Amino acid sequence: MPEEIYQVIEEKLLPEEAVKTSQLSSKWTHVWKHMTRIEAFLPPNLQLPNNRDIISFFNQFLCRHQGDKILKFVVCVWFTPHLSTHVDAWTDHAIRKRVEHFCLELNAEFYILNPRLFECESLIWLKVRSCLVQLPNSIKLKNLREIYLQQDLNINIAPNPHSQRLIFHEGVMGVMVPTVVSLKAPKAKEVIFSGCMARRDYQGEKMAECTKVSFDIGHMFEFCKKPGRRGRAVNLFTTEELMEVIEGNFIWLLSNFEQIRDLKLCNWSVQMLAIGERRNQEKLSFDCTRQRLETNLRKWELPGIAYMLNSCPELVHLTLCTPSIEEEIELPLDYLSKHDFEAVGYLIAQIEAIKTLKNLREVEFQRKKGEHQCWVADEFKLEEFFKCVEFEEEPLDLLRAVAPNLERRIFVSDKMRVEAS
Repeated sequence: MPEEIYQVIEEKLLPEEAVKTSQLSSKWTHVWKHMTRIEAFLPPNLQLPNNRDIISFFNQFLCRHQGDKILKFVVCVWFTPHLSTHVDAWTDHAIRKRVEHFCLELNAEFYILNPRLFECESLIWLKVRSCLVQLPNSIKLKNLREIYLQQDLNINIAPNPHSQRLIFHEGVMGVMVPTVVSLKAPKAKEVIFSGCMARRDYQGEKMAECTKVSFDIGHMFEFCKKPGRRGRAVNLFTTEELMEVIEGNFIWLLSNFEQIRDLKLCNWSVQMLAIGERRNQEKLSFDCTRQRLETNLRKWELPGIAYMLNSCPELVHLTLCTPSIEEEIELPLDYLSKHDFEAVGYLIAQIEAIKTLKNLREVEFQRKKGEHQCWVADEFKLEEFFKCVEFEEEPLDLLRAVAPNLERRIFVSDKMRVEAS
């Protein structure tokens, strides 16, 4: 068997499994010492044979590692304070081996990330979960292209100015978390927000070179339900005043990307825009030519759709698709008493208010859930496709009116696709 095959097999194993292969034959004796992909999952109190604990084993494993290069280094550990020096040492080992992909997943926000990681010039991809990040005065991440930050981080995100992709993920970690996130990625071409957006404050600078942004923060619905729903006892939206704080954070983040060309919003984002639209909040203006909105065309998503159509006069391609998380924000009574509206006919009533979308050429409706997923060729029926939609063909009627140069309407289910001129 060729030597490279030994290496391929070895690198699909965990360290404790890879070491055991040295007993298979003489050809396997030293293969594990040259692994270029190391992935370690270190649960608490795990005992290996001969009463060796997993942390001591992993330390010895790295000491005996002889390869001069690590392409991928992943460590997931249940952190306790006494492990700080061990985690620092593991990071140093990866840096010495010129690591390219580095991932550290902890469960403790009090561990301070090894600052030497920011001098690792070989690093291309970085993922950090649940720790403190204190950026040094000098950062030498000249090859870093992607950074993924997750969970409870108090950080000034200022990756290498050449970083092209920033993924910012926050888990469901609390309500109005007091830590501050400052976003600075001046050369980023793509930015993705995912998970939650539950901090009290966001700061940063406009990312002038960014062309693609996604807000996939549907887990914010966890904080927009009545007490007791989904196992939670907190609802951020108990009053209009609290609602405005969250809305203000979201609008501020969105305002940093008015120059983008490609924008994706989850249904929570669409509903937040709808809330502001009913209060006649001042609209943002985007240069985007492609827009993807997740929506079930429910009542409190309609004003958000109208908001985005009015904010993107250069739009060329629009996609309306079913969301991955199907929820609705439960609005406070003081807001509803002032801003409630009649849903049926709402979109049609917006025809005169929405600016003419003279560049809109293509609209795609994606409904990948529900009964109407298949149809006989040449027998596609709009009324069946929109059967599960409360307002049926109103979105289509609106688009026909405001987009005089519309050329293609595309209807997509989980199994079928049809185009209409």
